[in-house]
Amino acid sequence: MTDRDNATAETLRELADRQRLRFSEAELVAGAVQLESILESLGELDQFEITGLEPTTYICFDDPSEVTNARA
Repeated sequence: MTDRDNATAETLRELADRQRLRFSEAELVAGAVQLESILESLGELDQFEITGLEPTTYICFDDPSEVTNARA
């Protein structure tokens, strides 16, 4: 694990403690590595000048059980 992965794991550990959630050390390490991978992938989107991503599904507020596809 890199120093950044270790720092991310420590942050996840602190956040989990605040919420009284318990994870094994292996789960925290795996989560940190996966999170860093996601952040790196999002960073690669900068080359396309994408400033935000929109969800493709939305909940209808008048009927919370109904989900509509934004592309439909």
